[in-house]
Amino acid sequence: MRPVRAIGLLALLLSAPSCDRTTTEPVMSRETFVEVVVALRRAAVDGPSVEEFEARKAQILAEAGVTDSLLVTYVRSQRNARDLAELWELVNEELSAEDDEGDEGDEDRDPGRIDENERS
Repeated sequence: MRPVRAIGLLALLLSAPSCDRTTTEPVMSRETFVEVVVALRRAAVDGPSVEEFEARKAQILAEAGVTDSLLVTYVRSQRNARDLAELWELVNEELSAEDDEGDEGDEDRDPGRIDENERS
């Protein structure tokens, strides 16, 4: 699976409406989820090949102590579309903050957009 498709799938999961579910214990903290998704997004943009992305993804997940299925479970545990929107906004804020720190002269660039020059 291409890194762009993997991130696209995650975005689809985040935007999908969920049932009004409640869980007794969250599978992970909101902060952990945001950190992992941001790291995965960065790996997808920065990785020159699918193999390198997959290796980096495995490392990111292992370091955070989570799995793909835990990420999906966390998304599904969100109570409603508003919770999902807030979660995705946190991810966007983190991506934007990192871009602001690293790319002072690149204010107009959308952190979620992959330029043709970034693809391998």
